[in-house]
Amino acid sequence: MIKARVMRIDIKKIKPNPTNDEIYTSTDLSTLKQSLERNGQLEPIVINKQNLIISGHRRYFSILQLGWKEIEVRVVDYENETIALIEHNQTRMKSATDIQNEFRILEQEYRKELGGQGKRTDLKGEKRFNIYVEIANKTGVGLSKLKQIQSIHNYEPELLEKIDSGELSVSGAYKIVQEKYINKLKKDKNQDDLQKSKLKKFLEKEQIDIGNLIETLGDTYPYSLLDISAEQVEELKKKD
Repeated sequence: MIKARVMRIDIKKIKPNPTNDEIYTSTDLSTLKQSLERNGQLEPIVINKQNLIISGHRRYFSILQLGWKEIEVRVVDYENETIALIEHNQTRMKSATDIQNEFRILEQEYRKELGGQGKRTDLKGEKRFNIYVEIANKTGVGLSKLKQIQSIHNYEPELLEKIDSGELSVSGAYKIVQEKYINKLKKDKNQDDLQKSKLKKFLEKEQIDIGNLIETLGDTYPYSLLDISAEQVEELKKKD
């Protein structure tokens, strides 16, 4: 990151960053405008060499609405401007939807870094946990809260609006999701694991021929093996 000197430039040359609108909901600017009128611009906005805003959209729009002709800026060259934009908003008052948007955008950026431009990278296990930690650090949101908001979004995204409106807290919404979905999935998985264990013991005890078992299943439940290829059937027979 290379910093340039602070300067004043024509506000008409400044360009809002579309990524900012993609992530953050608009907020009331009246208090900020009052502060600017009383104290002036205390902190320059951050822009890149193309005059695209990296940090300071609320200050920019406030100054624009006040009718000022110039704005104080600092030109900074970042390796990843999207990550920098989010990192600059750590102390911002953010809604649950804002945080979820930050997570989505940052996860996309880290997938690119891990898998290369344009490639999809599945994040599992330790790698996924490390991404969560990194996103928590960049957003300034606690890891537990971040994971709860992500779970709420995955299972019942409508609850994010209730959090934003103050109708529910993050923990309250997560409790709803946990009771309706997560606990049930864990219970179902435990039951599936138990059934698989019982079936495995039965097959081992009775020394059931896998080929005969597959043929019987095909005759009895003709739709149960639609996703099993002929090659997979032969492979199962070889393992018997």
